[in-house]
Amino acid sequence: MNLKKFLEKCPFLYHLTSKNNTNHILKDWKLYSANYFFQLTSDQEILKFQRNRRPQHLHLLINDSTIDIRDQRPISMVALKKCLTNNWTGEDFLYYLNDRVFFWSNLKRLAIHYKRYQCEKPTLLRFSTSELFELNNNPLFTNINTGATRCNPYLGGKPHMRGENTFQNSIDYNLPIHKVAEVTFLNECILPNTFWIGSKPDGKWKFITNKRTQ
Repeated sequence: MNLKKFLEKCPFLYHLTSKNNTNHILKDWKLYSANYFFQLTSDQEILKFQRNRRPQHLHLLINDSTIDIRDQRPISMVALKKCLTNNWTGEDFLYYLNDRVFFWSNLKRLAIHYKRYQCEKPTLLRFSTSELFELNNNPLFTNINTGATRCNPYLGGKPHMRGENTFQNSIDYNLPIHKVAEVTFLNECILPNTFWIGSKPDGKWKFITNKRTQ
């Protein structure tokens, strides 16, 4: 995939998070994967969700701050096990997801995701794609919503196949740009000095500046 053309087609990337996480994000000016936070706790009841589906949001106490990690309700383990490659188990794939920070490639996809959680009044973040890519090496791309196993009528009623090659770099990703559903980074993502915060996909966006760099 031509990365320059991707930047032209997708000038912004979007992230949805719990409102409770906003202060932590603005403090560190980073986004972290679920596994990053799991490694900071010794609570075995929490740690089991590194490789098990989260039926509801998790609330982790990290250094006197509460971090919310989103549920995985849209994933059916029965359906997931039918669409895995590379001899992976469902637990392998969940761990693979937990290693990543996720962004939606456009407003339409963000809006679909937002609709599921709008009653919770989540925080929405909008970033310049080019600035994210300058700060974080090796963005990875996929054409599927990896957090859901909805059956696809074009695939005979089966979910999209997925496994160790679900996320690909720009060189290996060979589908059209408009097919990109998610952009991910491993472990953590450094945020640009400026970005936008909103409460609705079609609402107003507040411009945020990292005052520590001024």
